[in-house]
Amino acid sequence: MALHAGVNASLIGASGAISGLMGAVFRLMYAAEDARGRHLLRERPIEAPRLKVVSMLTRRAPLVAIAAWVGINVVVGVAMSSFGGGIAIAWEAHLGGFFAGLLMFELFDRGCADETPTADASW
Repeated sequence: MALHAGVNASLIGASGAISGLMGAVFRLMYAAEDARGRHLLRERPIEAPRLKVVSMLTRRAPLVAIAAWVGINVVVGVAMSSFGGGIAIAWEAHLGGFFAGLLMFELFDRGCADETPTADASW
């Protein structure tokens, strides 16, 4: 809303929140690099490792995924606004939600905050 103040348009949808969930999923998905991590993520997600923000921004695979997510949202949002016949996508809300989920994941997470599985987690 702040980016488009004065525009007479409805703001409907939960896509920003869904994008926030994607940001949180990236923190889980890229921490589960080996078979044990993937097993924990599937079977006991509370024990699965989580990546810290610093690791998300310094490892290649998460950075590529973040760049792809941002790129897709910008391209589709701008293309729909320009060529979609009046259809507008709130791509800014998608990006805001995504980065909120990515950066504020720890505020809502009840699992282990470590990047490695807990010592007593066996499979």
